[in-house]
Amino acid sequence: MNDVKLGSWSVDGCPITVEYSLVVIEEIRREVTGGVQRLSRGGIEVGGVLYGTREGSAVRIVAMRPIACEHARGPGFLLSDKDRVELNDQLLGDAGSAP
Repeated sequence: MNDVKLGSWSVDGCPITVEYSLVVIEEIRREVTGGVQRLSRGGIEVGGVLYGTREGSAVRIVAMRPIACEHARGPGFLLSDKDRVELNDQLLGDAGSAP
């Protein structure tokens, strides 16, 4: 992890600092851009799970995984029953391998 370039974000008056891998931010940007391009009027909403660590007041985001959404209820990120089952399976599978 030493060669990973990090950015950081904080808010004045808040003790929490969020550090994030610039690679992960690029992955998020690609997911969002892909969603925007899927429909001519505003695109579709996308979502994902962030993985990382917390040490004291620092949260470090080191990975992300998109959440599959069939968009059965339109372009909003509203999970169907099927999507929720798949998300649960994804989280259970990731539990043993997350950073």
